[in-house]
Amino acid sequence: MKNISTKLAFVLAAVIIILIAVIVWVSNKNTGEPTLTAGQTASSTVAPSGSSAPSAVKPTGQTISPNLNYKDYITQLRSYQDACKTAATAQYNQLYGSLGSGSYNNYFNQTNGICYMRASGTTKETYGTTTTAHIYFRNVTAKALIAECVDTTGTMADTSWVCTNKLSGATINKTAFEALVSSYTTVK
Repeated sequence: MKNISTKLAFVLAAVIIILIAVIVWVSNKNTGEPTLTAGQTASSTVAPSGSSAPSAVKPTGQTISPNLNYKDYITQLRSYQDACKTAATAQYNQLYGSLGSGSYNNYFNQTNGICYMRASGTTKETYGTTTTAHIYFRNVTAKALIAECVDTTGTMADTSWVCTNKLSGATINKTAFEALVSSYTTVK
């Protein structure tokens, strides 16, 4: 074999470096951020609660475009989650802010675009000694109570709660109440 001149070696090295740069650039352009389509997960590993995440939905019922890239999808979803938290905080303060030891959690269900809240706390009659515990589950978007539980014994044991499904009027136990909350808040 003949020896390649130094000048030709530099030219070949430059061409190879340019080809590698072009390949990397094209690759990043095409796969830098995945485009989500309906039915794909919202992350590269697992969607919230381990299920696949369809296109997210605004509280008004409009869906996020299924063709958004991952970054824009997450930005829009966080915007809806923040709006849910703001609305839930306002309703909690208005309706349950006077509960003793009060707390709440808000949930944005991206499948149906509805914001939910689970609030809990205690009340005590003026000059009374008995503490009554309360748990409420609300549709924040519709401003409607879905279910509530009351424990007049103050023990807060699962068996001491009396719960009511406000949509059906049925009396349910604490386990059924928690299952009801899960059925509304789990992304499917």
